[in-house]
Amino acid sequence: MEEKTSGVKDSPEVQKEEATPYVIELFFEKKPELNKDNLLEALKKYTSNPEIDTFSETERTTLAAGDIENPSCRIKISMEQIPFDRESLLDYASSLRQSWSWRTAKDTIRNCTMIVKISDEYSDEIAYNQRVNLLRNILRALVEKIDCCAVHFPMTQQFTKPENYVYSFCDPSPDKLYGFINVRFFKIHDSDDMVMDTIGLNAIGLNDVQCSFKRYNPKDISNILFNTAYYLFDNGNVIIDGDTVQGLKRTDRWVCKKEMSLVAPKRIVLDIAPGLYK
Repeated sequence: MEEKTSGVKDSPEVQKEEATPYVIELFFEKKPELNKDNLLEALKKYTSNPEIDTFSETERTTLAAGDIENPSCRIKISMEQIPFDRESLLDYASSLRQSWSWRTAKDTIRNCTMIVKISDEYSDEIAYNQRVNLLRNILRALVEKIDCCAVHFPMTQQFTKPENYVYSFCDPSPDKLYGFINVRFFKIHDSDDMVMDTIGLNAIGLNDVQCSFKRYNPKDISNILFNTAYYLFDNGNVIIDGDTVQGLKRTDRWVCKKEMSLVAPKRIVLDIAPGLYK
């Protein structure tokens, strides 16, 4: 499935992104049964020094995990229950379209009646990779303990099956960014041009990556975007204007440049020019 976009580029502006909470949603067919002791037990399995500051079976629960003595290695989380009905499906249209690993997610979501919204209390003392690691493990504990139907990542516009999220830790090659990175696909309106971009890196303070093209296979471009995104996560925003990444062939060196994104949300991205060699 594809989405349409205008394909008009804006001029990039150098600005610091406003820090926002990282949000994840768990979908349920019926109201989940939450138990403080069971929740704490699950958190202890995958995180260090977990604490539940406030607990409610129906309203807001707050918790923390990580190194108590080091604020840069500790995260605070809030959990809130929100009713859901089919009339709200339209709000999730983009995520349903871009959920490539679960094309039938809508069939499950439409039967849900409740969401548990998870969000962190962002602190610029926490490094982005430490933040993601803490979030991933807290989410793993919750998904394994609470019987949810679906996991929604609003920051990366995708739904995943709970069992697939858990399996991402157990695979022979664990995926440290499963759910926290997505590659989207769009068709340019009234054109043969296509745009693909990553979404998720911007939410943690890194540059997302995009590529506009005509004659290439989207699966090949997707691999390049994923590889570049993982490189940025491992090394930080080290790719600057004029640097290159490997294209389709080992000898291909495609030039990169920071630009304003072609597709919403508007953000500064690393644009890869296919076929443009340095």
